[in-house]
Amino acid sequence: MKTLINRILNPQMFLKKSGQDLGVTRILMFSVLLYFMWDIKDFTHLIGSDRTVFLPHCLSEALCLPVLRGDDLRYHARLFCLMAILGLLTPLAIAGTTLILSSLITANMAAGLGNHAYYPLVAFFLSLLFSRCGDHYSVDAFIRRRFDLRPADRNQPLHGITLRFMQFYLILIFFLSGLAKLRAAGLDWIFSDNLKNILAWSQLLSPDKKTPLSEYVIVTVVQYPYIGQLLALSTILLEITAPLLFILIPKKWILPTLLFGFQIINSLILKINFQPWIILYLCWIPWSDILNRLRPKI
Repeated sequence: MKTLINRILNPQMFLKKSGQDLGVTRILMFSVLLYFMWDIKDFTHLIGSDRTVFLPHCLSEALCLPVLRGDDLRYHARLFCLMAILGLLTPLAIAGTTLILSSLITANMAAGLGNHAYYPLVAFFLSLLFSRCGDHYSVDAFIRRRFDLRPADRNQPLHGITLRFMQFYLILIFFLSGLAKLRAAGLDWIFSDNLKNILAWSQLLSPDKKTPLSEYVIVTVVQYPYIGQLLALSTILLEITAPLLFILIPKKWILPTLLFGFQIINSLILKINFQPWIILYLCWIPWSDILNRLRPKI
């Protein structure tokens, strides 16, 4: 039991280097988000409409803010993302980005559309908001050092706790996804034609998303039903056992690699947009170790 607890907490996550990991993670997360939000291409149906309100009137009045509409959002989204990347007024930048992203998702849902690729990002950015991700590689940290203001505690455990929360949150998403499948259909989700039907419907509903790979997989599953059942079984096993694998596997890079590969396969076959989920995997990479190895070569 003690060994399991040590693996879960992993004291190395709370060393001073985790502050550097969190700083680099912040920069890369908002850089990726800036790429997706530069033209807000996943929400283009909401842009340019004067009737689309992204902040409720009651909230705008309570916060003394103007009502943000689609065209206003381009400027604010880019500004807050750039501020977060630079670490300039970091809490304000992260709060502004989170609010805009939440408003976009809410407006998307109100329009009867869903974009699941962005839902998990809100929790990630909220965890950064309440962390000290601006203690490293930020304009805020430079100003504190330059003018002898309150120095950043570069060794505090909150850096590692934030990274660990992000990792657990990603694992929880997969676990709940597998649990939802079993609650909806039980073992029939595995030992039936369920997966074959899902693949077939995805092609019928979105014929423009057909690819040679997806057609090959569907033909194979139709001809050999047991292959579809094996794929369904492997999907459930990976999702349900993700928390256990995280605890039992000493090398922490193995599980995120499996999950990332699983999503790539889903994206190639079902053409599901998982691109923004790249952000969710950045917290697994030991950036400080990479930087320390590169520093002598630079």
